[in-house]
Amino acid sequence: KKDIEILKNTMSSAEFSQEIMAEYLDDKYNAIPRELIEKAIDSNIELINQGNKDIVYYAGIDLGRKRDNSVIIIGHKVNENIYIDYIKAFEISKLDSTFWNRVIEHITFLPLQFNLSKMCIDETGLGDPVVQLIKTKLTKLNLSTQIDGFNFSHQSKNNWEGVVNQMVIKFERGLIHLPQHKILQQQLNNLIRKVTNSGVQVFSNIGRIDYVMALSLLIKSIPNVELFSYSVGNKMEILNNK
Repeated sequence: KKDIEILKNTMSSAEFSQEIMAEYLDDKYNAIPRELIEKAIDSNIELINQGNKDIVYYAGIDLGRKRDNSVIIIGHKVNENIYIDYIKAFEISKLDSTFWNRVIEHITFLPLQFNLSKMCIDETGLGDPVVQLIKTKLTKLNLSTQIDGFNFSHQSKNNWEGVVNQMVIKFERGLIHLPQHKILQQQLNNLIRKVTNSGVQVFSNIGRIDYVMALSLLIKSIPNVELFSYSVGNKMEILNNK
């Protein structure tokens, strides 16, 4: 109880209600309506640790800093549908001097477990050297997986909005297929949308969204994804604010 009181004093009321008390915000604020998140969950999907050699896989990787975890999500595409196959999180440990080495080594050997065509890796804060290090290690292993870095910082705000918007669109079209995963589902509800006074759509979050970021990077890594300027929810929100 004492720990909960401490957390309550260090979080906004909305963040505390959403992340600690597992309460949901009014659905009108959600970037992805809860109904669509629940519809995307497929009880028949089982996460795997070894891929099928005949299937091409893609990965999104969010590298955590401060309190966020480092999260890896791997999936494959069937027509326009995206199926999630693998979810792995490394809890940040500032006391463990080998932490980043373990994370990088795990990422490096993923192409040996899955037929990975491409990995899209968050390089915010840690910078390009981490991405280059992974590329170097893959080259030494004679692995041809393509590696792309992505920066979620303020300087790349338009990129952030675009990546998240494409993920929202996929949910709206019923093209995302998720396993039952409590943390991922909770964090998808943490993603909210706002419209500024000038009518510009922006995304924000209440609580952690490291799993959501990994999912959005996975979707970005998959080629031939149709591009749209706005999701259905965004259009409705902007029209209602004119």
